[in-house]
Amino acid sequence: MVSMGFTLRPFTPGCSAAAAMTASFKPSFWASLRRASVWPTGRIAPDYRTGDLDISGRAQAGLANAFIDPGVLSGQVTFDVAVNGPLQPSAASGRVAISGGRYTSPDLPFTLNDLAATATLNGGRATITADAAISTGGRMTVNGVVG
Repeated sequence: MVSMGFTLRPFTPGCSAAAAMTASFKPSFWASLRRASVWPTGRIAPDYRTGDLDISGRAQAGLANAFIDPGVLSGQVTFDVAVNGPLQPSAASGRVAISGGRYTSPDLPFTLNDLAATATLNGGRATITADAAISTGGRMTVNGVVG
């Protein structure tokens, strides 16, 4: 059993849930972390090779800060992603977006404000669009495909 720092709240009366993840998700609950809400539905095969999952929710972008140190990101992230088939990037589809974002880093002479970005996932590729105001003047726009 894996113990994690989040709470599970059942949608259906009389349903109880433990703070442990199993190989099969039930659509009758949602997980709420301190700075994120996640709604998983679907199933993962007993051998963990394939799945039919839909994961949607929202989170604060600051959850990524541990991975982008010394940069600091803030804003609201929303996501609606499905994985159908093998549990690998090529089976993922959906959308991940940040709005109201801000990025600062001691390595940059400016800050990115009003950051809005979207990644649309499909077949192992991510189509990226992003726009932000640059604190020293002007705007930054990024469009492209990764994968």
